[in-house]
Amino acid sequence: MLRVLTIILGLFVISSSFAEARNVGNYYVSANRLNVRLAPNPKGNVVNVLKRNQEVEVFEVKNGWARVSKYYKDSVKRKRGEVARWVSVKYLSNTKYVNDPHKNNSKKVHKKR
Repeated sequence: MLRVLTIILGLFVISSSFAEARNVGNYYVSANRLNVRLAPNPKGNVVNVLKRNQEVEVFEVKNGWARVSKYYKDSVKRKRGEVARWVSVKYLSNTKYVNDPHKNNSKKVHKKR
């Protein structure tokens, strides 16, 4: 019984470190490159690219997309009016990847909030 509880607890801890952004706050980019779009969908115009470990502030989460800018009025790439920048929440994490120069691999380091 203790072994089963230990395994369940271990799986919970591991899954929480890979958690996607679900709430507002600061997160790290977990992908090597993450497209920033003008709309919260995969067909939205790409206006920027973020790199792994860049920290972003999430203002809102909606249908698997995180708004990483405030709304503003603009005319950008054929879109006029209220616009904002969006990224997929699948590639945001509350942990930061740190490369170990002595080992050719990466590990996660938890950020204290």
